[in-house]
Amino acid sequence: MILSQNKNKQMKPHVITTAIVISLLAASAWCVGTRYTADQRRNEASASTRAKGSTTNAVDSASSPAHREEAPRRETGPQTLASRLRSALATTNSSDRTRTLLAMAEDFTAEDWPVAMVALVEIGMAESGTEQQLLLAAWADKDVNAALAWAGNNDWATTVVVKAWLGRDPDAALSYLLSPERKRNSQWSVQMGSAVKDLVSDTPRIGRTLGSLSERERRFVLQQARPVFRAEDMGVVGKWLDVFDPALRGEMLALRMRGLSRFEDKSALAHAFADDLGPRHYGALYQEWVVADKEAATTALRAMDPGDVKKAAYNGVLIGLFQNQRMAEAVEAFRAYPEYASEQMLGELLLYFNLKDAELLLSLVPEIKNPGLKLARYRELLHEWLQADAPAARKWMEENEVPEQVRRQLAKP
Repeated sequence: MILSQNKNKQMKPHVITTAIVISLLAASAWCVGTRYTADQRRNEASASTRAKGSTTNAVDSASSPAHREEAPRRETGPQTLASRLRSALATTNSSDRTRTLLAMAEDFTAEDWPVAMVALVEIGMAESGTEQQLLLAAWADKDVNAALAWAGNNDWATTVVVKAWLGRDPDAALSYLLSPERKRNSQWSVQMGSAVKDLVSDTPRIGRTLGSLSERERRFVLQQARPVFRAEDMGVVGKWLDVFDPALRGEMLALRMRGLSRFEDKSALAHAFADDLGPRHYGALYQEWVVADKEAATTALRAMDPGDVKKAAYNGVLIGLFQNQRMAEAVEAFRAYPEYASEQMLGELLLYFNLKDAELLLSLVPEIKNPGLKLARYRELLHEWLQADAPAARKWMEENEVPEQVRRQLAKP
């Protein structure tokens, strides 16, 4: 696919190439390299201006065929390029390495870029390592079509190119990502999630982009996005949400919550915009919160008004505790809210087998009234236990009541 670049776009400071490479590598190293190249260009331009008036005859002489044959020429063959790269990267100082590599790349011809990418690996640099990512981002800044062609089906390389491209021309980069061909790639949702993270402050553009996706596509993309937010006044958050289509408010609020570091801030945001968030996102919040701080999460749960939102938070607490094998605490939480407890939920939770709590889990099975579900949980839990510790499981089966049908099924070889 041949893609065009809009070179006349007015770029914002936060999306220039420098910022793209900073996000890939180290801010200080790139800045040093950028200043070095700019100073070098200014010095060269100044020297050229000073010498211009006194070298007219020398220029005329240099234009002759004989003189052109004697003039020094920069060699760019594979071996020479590899040697230059090895010299440029000889220092152990990461800032110097970055500065030197970027300065060297400023003089690359179209033919040099792919040769240099291969040469980096040949001289011992890691494939997809810092040096290759830096050089590929710089190449994308010069010629995104050529960089994409080199990346081919290589997912890490495509991600680096698109990240650099988003800084230069976000609309063109997004158009590429949203193409049917790109959507068929296995890493598409990861790359789109990265794009959402990079452009999350550009709310109108992100709103349009997410609005163009199907609900299923959008859910996968937002699961991969990992932007970072700070706690802000609810009025500021409200204005941020107002930019989005009403159908997107809940998902964008959940995205913002995931980007906060403190669960107290997440909970405050959830309660301030409860109508936007919806029960599903409350469950995810409390599932994560109870693992990090059970006391705070359960205290917040007790303070909630009865209803669907509290039920979702309760389910999140149970799932978080069961998944992290905190079975005794999970059972306590399960019994604390009988109005929300159900045997269907209990049946789901009993799928989280844990050897040290096998007896506790089996003691809960009789509470299931559905005959088919009860037999299934007995069979699954005992099978897992027999696989992990057969003597202990058989001893328990001798001392406790187990449906005869389950005994026969487990006795089969």
